[in-house]
Amino acid sequence: IRPFKRPHAKKVAPGEVPSGDFWIGMAVAEALTGPWRRYGPLLGLRDGALEDMITNPSVAILPNGTALLYYRTTHRERKRTQRHIGVAVADHWAGPYRRLSRVPLFEALAEDPYVWQTGGVFHMLVHDSSSAGYSNPQKYAGKHAFSRDGLHWTVSPDVPYSATVALANGTLVLYARRERPELVVIAGRPAALITAISAQPWTRRDHGFTMVQQLR
Repeated sequence: IRPFKRPHAKKVAPGEVPSGDFWIGMAVAEALTGPWRRYGPLLGLRDGALEDMITNPSVAILPNGTALLYYRTTHRERKRTQRHIGVAVADHWAGPYRRLSRVPLFEALAEDPYVWQTGGVFHMLVHDSSSAGYSNPQKYAGKHAFSRDGLHWTVSPDVPYSATVALANGTLVLYARRERPELVVIAGRPAALITAISAQPWTRRDHGFTMVQQLR
């Protein structure tokens, strides 16, 4: 547990929403049992940035205390919503955060980043929001990327997961969507994959749930 430091963002009262439609905040406590205090926005929309919204943050904290904040960002291009990954940096996890670039982290479309570190290497899982990912999620639902510095990334050609899921009894289930990946990491090793699932048919938007899949 790192020493408490008050975030640079203002404290947010219960039920209060700071100005701006989209922003990233945090909740801070000195113990897991609380009390928890909300602060925000740590990062909001900015004029001139390639962003119409920001959401779904994931943070990596370096040994020197520097924090890298990855987030989902979208903008409209040729009447279509384009989903990308942005990154901001702070000298301390409490902020203040500053964007590193207006350019998306990856050329290919991606969203919902989850970042972790192991053996001195950064890893990232994302939802594949390219045309392939949306048109054939049973084959291309997720992507995996890796990096030495957290800024320059290589996307693996291997597909880490898809919307085709093998159950413990050997049954294969084809879901309509599988996104927002997260991991349960134990002793530095991924132990389970958590994803948001939409069941067939996709026209029924109420068929959504959270899936936890044990990793071998």
